[in-house]
Amino acid sequence: MLRRLYDWTMAKAADARAEWWLAAFAFVEASFFPIPPHPLLGLMCLAEPKKAVRFAAIATLASVCGGMLGYAIGHFVYDSVGTQMLAALGLSESFPRAACYLREYGAEIIMIKGATPIPFKLLTITAGFIAMPLGTFLAASLVSRAISFMIVGVLFRAFGAPIGSIHRQVPGASPRHSSRPSWSPDFVASDAWRRGREDQCQVRGGGGCRTMSAGQTSITAAIPLVPGALGARGWASAPRA
Repeated sequence: MLRRLYDWTMAKAADARAEWWLAAFAFVEASFFPIPPHPLLGLMCLAEPKKAVRFAAIATLASVCGGMLGYAIGHFVYDSVGTQMLAALGLSESFPRAACYLREYGAEIIMIKGATPIPFKLLTITAGFIAMPLGTFLAASLVSRAISFMIVGVLFRAFGAPIGSIHRQVPGASPRHSSRPSWSPDFVASDAWRRGREDQCQVRGGGGCRTMSAGQTSITAAIPLVPGALGARGWASAPRA
């Protein structure tokens, strides 16, 4: 199912309304869609490097707007909708840790997220859940999303033409948008917020206050770019006591 969804998403790069599709995917990915828009953005930038910054700006603004939907889900309908959504995405176990970090560090975590592959939807839903001030959330989201997308746009604007020239010389490569980019890795993984000091974190509905030691606060994040990266194990893993 995820393979078909991924291929369907990538095929939109060749659509005449590709910019609208990019905006739509960036919007829904910020709250519930499992496929990140970065591969689609990369394909569009590769095909039209002169529009790369424009494409990145579209993705940035759409993602921030989508983040407001995620915030609303966490703030207003977490118990009825948010819990099931996080479970379907394999993020349930990561939610308490995300809530702890957002409570302690606030906007810093959202801004730092821009340089990591931590699912943005996890932070948007969690930010609404802990009632982070909306202005702070929007400002931090704009910085985070700009880091994530605008770097791609600027790099393709500067180096996209040479990359595209090389790509067209590869046997079997199409000069137009390809639905299966050969440069996409199976997944991008990184360790974020690891070896944190002992924190006292309160999570609503989580049985009161619990303490997590340094050995328990390592979060391994992975963005699935192909099906199979999201499985029964979910998004994050951490040693348990």
